[in-house]
Order: sequence, then structure tokens, then C-alpha cells
Amino acid sequence: MDVIVDSMTSNALELRKHELHAAFVSPIDYARESSDYRIVPGIAVSSRQAIDLHFRESIRTINTLAVELAD
Repeated sequence: MDVIVDSMTSNALELRKHELHAAFVSPIDYARESSDYRIVPGIAVSSRQAIDLHFRESIRTINTLAVELAD
């Protein structure tokens, strides 16, 4: 699996263009595309802010994951 480090905004745009298989995106981006995204229950990520993992197909098909670059 490849891990791409970029801003949450860039990750959302790339996910929307089907350039990524999965990404951590903001709740607003999830709301915009919620009919196409799935939330993975039981996944834990450490963060100072709330985040969710969203993906388009089965979690077993994820080959690329995008994360936001920490400040």
C-alpha cells in the first residue's frame, strides 16, 4: 500500500477524482460526497482534531491511502 502525505483538501479532491482509493477527509468533504463514501468502523488514528477514513469500494481493495501532513 502506498501512503501519500498531503493536505486534507488535496486528499479530498484526489479522492473525488478517483486518484486515491481511500483518504482521511474533513466532515464537510464527507457531507459533500457521502453517497459515494463509506466510513470504516473500528479504525483508530491519533490526531488533535476529529478525522474519519472514507473510501469508495471494499476496504480490501484499498491500494492507496492519503493522510494530511502534520504541522
